[in-house]
Amino acid sequence: MNLTLTPKQVLSFAVVIAAAALGSILFPTAQAGFFGVGAVGLVALFLGAGSAGPSMSLDGLVDAARKAVEGERVSAPAGTTGTLAAVYDDLGRLASQRRKELAEAETRSKEIAEAEAALD
Repeated sequence: MNLTLTPKQVLSFAVVIAAAALGSILFPTAQAGFFGVGAVGLVALFLGAGSAGPSMSLDGLVDAARKAVEGERVSAPAGTTGTLAAVYDDLGRLASQRRKELAEAETRSKEIAEAEAALD
């Protein structure tokens, strides 16, 4: 399946992803809720998307978004330009931030485990 969207629709996807990421960063206790709302927003945008006007291929964007949320490195496919390249750049920044958060959480978990062991 070749998924194509207009630049405005791509920007809408980017805004929803960025809003969910920002909300989860600012309010870590509600992280699941922000990602849930973001997922619903992306599905709504996808279902409402038309294919009229100039379009671009979005093959691989969903996989890149999943990788970014998991903190994995994201790179744009060769030849990606314009708005889609900006979306991949934003996903790269999101992945970097997510890696930092995961590392901090792991450090805190180790510290808590050490403190609990010291109390025993």
